Amino acid sequence: VAATADFTMRDAFSDWASKSTGLPTMSLLPSWLSTVDMFLKGVFLLEVFMRLAAEEGQFILGPEKYWNAVDLAVVSSSLVEIAMAQWSANPSALRLLRLLKLVRSARTVRLMRFTPFVHDLRFMVLACINSVSALFWASVVLLLFLYIFSLAFVSGLSEYIEGASTENQHVEEIERFFQSMPMTMLTLFMSITGGLDWWAVAEVLMDVSYTMLSLFLLYILLALLAILNVITSIFVSDAIEVAHQDRDIKMKVQLTKSKKQLDILTEIFSEIDVMRTGHITSDQFQQHMQREEILALFSLFDFTVLDDMAFFNLLDSDQNGLIDLEEFVMGCLRTSGHGTIDMEMSLLETKRLARDSLCQQKVCAGMLKDIDKKLAALSSRSG
Repeated sequence: VAATADFTMRDAFSDWASKSTGLPTMSLLPSWLSTVDMFLKGVFLLEVFMRLAAEEGQFILGPEKYWNAVDLAVVSSSLVEIAMAQWSANPSALRLLRLLKLVRSARTVRLMRFTPFVHDLRFMVLACINSVSALFWASVVLLLFLYIFSLAFVSGLSEYIEGASTENQHVEEIERFFQSMPMTMLTLFMSITGGLDWWAVAEVLMDVSYTMLSLFLLYILLALLAILNVITSIFVSDAIEVAHQDRDIKMKVQLTKSKKQLDILTEIFSEIDVMRTGHITSDQFQQHMQREEILALFSLFDFTVLDDMAFFNLLDSDQNGLIDLEEFVMGCLRTSGHGTIDMEMSLLETKRLARDSLCQQKVCAGMLKDIDKKLAALSSRSG
């Protein structure tokens, strides 16, 4: 599509130059371009028909019906283009062919179908699509802002022009930028978007009055430092927030975060397990917890270790006095985000007390059963 458009543009300039000099026109379109174009049209047409035969009704009613509609539109335009090429000598047919060439650009939309497989591209596409509403209201706010200041400039400058003499040379410069309400709005818009150097407008207003110049400087100040910055921040935040709600993107972000956390915890475990035994003792743990780099890595998980031994007991889930890699990783991930480990330690202490209490209850129950048996034996003897 791009190659065809490029050669078509070159050919149009060549035809125009030939007409200007009176020389015969020569086409710059290479012969291989039409061959490649016909081949790609055939491949695309075959692909659509094969999918239509395989999916049947799901091609029109399935989850990808909108993408399939785009494919059908592109295929239809290609078929019409091939048919119209037979009557290319007709001027109306030539105009229609040029219009159909514009429809070819719809083929590039098909690339959007593959965005789910490219995380960053999918994120940007969703952000752009979901920011249309924010873009509309931002445009309304900016248009209202331009309208208010344009009214002020038109009112002030029209009064100046009515009182100007016929020899006043500044009127022509004013007419260049402020000849009408739409032109005034366009001038103000271009002054803040880079299409026009705002100092060129300021020089014209300076010759009119310093009041007009001050009003223009106020407009530039508000537009650049307030309106555009606020619009940009709202536009970007809304786009990112909506894009983050996508299930696939959230899953990808969570997987990336989990992998990063796993790598950091594995690195910490390797730093502490200097003997490469596959487990950490309490002495090793307390010794390495005094190192600043280890504490810095732990701070990435949003919790603070206040008691090294208590944290070790928290990670030692089987209470054998050793921590292996699995216990270390799972314990840190469980504690992550709690600020301090006091809550986790309280929970662990509660579980220990409950376990001890259960054991004591079992012992007491056994003792009561023994007492009950002895009382029953005494009562049978006395009877």
